[in-house]
Amino acid sequence: GIYQFYDLIKKFRVQNLSLRNCYVNDMGAKMIGRALTANKSLTTLNLCYNKISCEGASWIAKVNKDDCVWVKL
Repeated sequence: GIYQFYDLIKKFRVQNLSLRNCYVNDMGAKMIGRALTANKSLTTLNLCYNKISCEGASWIAKVNKDDCVWVKL
């Protein structure tokens, strides 16, 4: 589930990640947002067709990075 993706994003130099249609919800979006603070190499993240509300999207939007991450919701 999302816990494996959390570890993947946090620990490895992933540049492009698609979690399209993976049933990610607001809690998953929160975990992704936290993981993105530790990942400096991710440049694109596809989260289309998930169960993320405005609240979940705000967790990802809060990420403060030097490099811009392109997120598709």
